[in-house]
Amino acid sequence: MQIYKTLPTDSDFFKRYGKYASLLAWGIILAQILSGFTESGLIYSNVRDATLVFGDATAMTAGVLGAIVGVALIEIIGLRVALPGTVDAFLYKRWSGLDLLFSIGLILLTLVLIPASFILSIY
Repeated sequence: MQIYKTLPTDSDFFKRYGKYASLLAWGIILAQILSGFTESGLIYSNVRDATLVFGDATAMTAGVLGAIVGVALIEIIGLRVALPGTVDAFLYKRWSGLDLLFSIGLILLTLVLIPASFILSIY
């Protein structure tokens, strides 16, 4: 597969909105970092509480590892992979053959991980 990068063809549109592209990209990254911090607190405390029977040091280690893995799954897989794939499935009408299988999987993953991110961020 080859990717070709060409100059924009709609120069008026690019002049109006091109300056916001990098700002938007950085804003999305910062929003995901903030969301990850808010999610990590609840994941940490739940995993730590669930593993307290193994001792304080083990529970703290398990809580930290659980928070890292949980946030990585939600933010990286959920928001960086599944959500754009779901949008692409609808935009490009990928509803036949193997595309259908992957589209359904991405939609289901998005429907689970996005609300999980929201719920973990507000509690």
